[in-house]
Amino acid sequence: MLAWLARIARVDASEMPLVRPLFIQHFLLIAAITLAKTARDSLFLSDLPAQSLPYVFFGLAIWTAIATWLFGRVFASTPTHIALARSNLAIGLLLIGFAVWFWLMPAAPAVAFYIWLGAYSILLVAELWILIAERINPRQARRLFTVIATGGILGGIAGGLVAAVLGGMLPAQWLL
Repeated sequence: MLAWLARIARVDASEMPLVRPLFIQHFLLIAAITLAKTARDSLFLSDLPAQSLPYVFFGLAIWTAIATWLFGRVFASTPTHIALARSNLAIGLLLIGFAVWFWLMPAAPAVAFYIWLGAYSILLVAELWILIAERINPRQARRLFTVIATGGILGGIAGGLVAAVLGGMLPAQWLL
């Protein structure tokens, strides 16, 4: 699949060691976010009415501003690839923590998880694209961004398919 895309976008063989991991990371990130958002929506709406969503969106906006500021402060002097790796590790651990929290107290973490997931998904995608922009020169950008962005589109499709299949068989907490 990636080879076919690379041919269409005229990706040179020497560029593949750069494109392949960025394509895969974008695919996995968007697939994970799609799966987590499916679980988030299910867990939230199973415990709270949809009428509470405007308040949660307001909280999400405030938390995203705070999280963006904190993220910038914590990783200001850290190379992007290291910041992204550390962020991915921290978020993976937090997802496990949320999954345990949902198992112990099913209704309690719904709002916190909704707000946290909204902010982290924005920050990680932005951080990945900052890394991509650092790695690719402007001459390559038009061709290579297309291939890498396709990884995200395919990741969204894959995450949705996994959510559709597993969502009917497993509790939403297991999608985390």
